[in-house]
Amino acid sequence: MLNIAKTKHREKSLLYVGVYARNLTSILAKEEREDISDLHSLFGKKVSVVKGFIYEKYLEENFPKIEVVSYPNTLESIKAVVYGEVDATLGKTAILNNMLSENVIKGLKYTSDVKADDPEMENLYIAVRNDYPLLQSILKKAMKKVSLEDIDKLKLKWF
Repeated sequence: MLNIAKTKHREKSLLYVGVYARNLTSILAKEEREDISDLHSLFGKKVSVVKGFIYEKYLEENFPKIEVVSYPNTLESIKAVVYGEVDATLGKTAILNNMLSENVIKGLKYTSDVKADDPEMENLYIAVRNDYPLLQSILKKAMKKVSLEDIDKLKLKWF
């Protein structure tokens, strides 16, 4: 699995290969929304997240005053903002950027980075099923072979 967050629950069924990048978490809202500046400004508002992603549980546990609305994928979560079903969405900045660009979505802005108590929320991991330790070992070795120069080139292209 690519682009997966590390949680205690997932560690029971996955073997993590390692962090391949760090990616900020951002709040995305309509350009005209001046009232949304951080997570606390979302109290009493609807925020879309991708079902099963780390933000769903994070918001429910740490920000119960935010109404969390789950969607099946990032694009649907963004479209919910565009169509006014929710006030904002929360997600990884690089993934949101990619979805906005690929789908030519305009009229949205980043209002804030999310500063979570858990720095793990910014890490992007590669993981495999826990019954594939050989694959984990192979991927770890492959990651060590990628030069810093190549990593920079990949980040420029994909992030």
